[in-house]
Amino acid sequence: MFSLTTSLILNSLFGYQTATHVISTNPHQQRLQVHKESQQLTLMHGITLESAVNLNEYYVSEKLDGVRAYWDGRHLWSRSGLLIKAPASLINELPAIPLDGELWLGRGNFNRISGLIHRNDPSHSYWDQVSFAVFDLPSHTGAFKDRYSALQSLFPVPPEPSQEYPVFTIPQHTLTSEQTLLRYLREVTDKGGEGLMLHKTSNIYTYSRSANVLKLKPTNFTQATVIGYKPGTGKYEGKVGSLHVTDENGLTFYVGSGLSDEIRNNPPALGSLICVKHSGFTTNNKPRFPRYSNLCT
Repeated sequence: MFSLTTSLILNSLFGYQTATHVISTNPHQQRLQVHKESQQLTLMHGITLESAVNLNEYYVSEKLDGVRAYWDGRHLWSRSGLLIKAPASLINELPAIPLDGELWLGRGNFNRISGLIHRNDPSHSYWDQVSFAVFDLPSHTGAFKDRYSALQSLFPVPPEPSQEYPVFTIPQHTLTSEQTLLRYLREVTDKGGEGLMLHKTSNIYTYSRSANVLKLKPTNFTQATVIGYKPGTGKYEGKVGSLHVTDENGLTFYVGSGLSDEIRNNPPALGSLICVKHSGFTTNNKPRFPRYSNLCT
């Protein structure tokens, strides 16, 4: 439990600024102004990861399927501007500094936590199982790596998201290759997780969409080896129509969607690994609607 004095000390230690962005400390005024101005809190949010990035510049964490929640130092708010009536047992665990995170009931329980938030009944028994998973410190003046370091000092950091703690810091990981990124994505989704978040370590918190925050959802990605080419026809005559590839299980298929003119003119060499984005697998265990992606290149 954090007292106001402790929170003020934390402010000075970790370089927090006064939360001038908070609409009001009066919940009724805040609700009114949120409703009047935008119906939605403006928090930092990301974009979908579509191409390769330098993973050395990012932390990677599990994307939780909870309800986004903003703690302004006194009250919890949903991203839609709803004042969340959480029980005192949870509120008393939070310091008087802004926090950005997810109210979470475990993997695969988005409908339950969403219903609980909209019910707005702090006495409901589901609250006994809810965790506030914190991933950012909005008023901290440092880069994300500094904000994460501060969060590690504030709350427990379990090896993976866990309901063992009422409040915890979402663990961040450093990955070195696209192969390990896709492996981690599969591990998370196999456990029922929603996907991954990539957060640039140098990123400063901004109240807007940020290209330094990337979402990698459980759209399927598979690496495959190029073993041949299928000639193009029509407007692609004289170019490569599709790539003949084989996956790690030895299954062969063709990938034609997503190829740029440059790739059709200069296709990956035989033996090259490519990344294939798809929507699942057919009854023959081949990727459904395979599409070339430069995520792995």
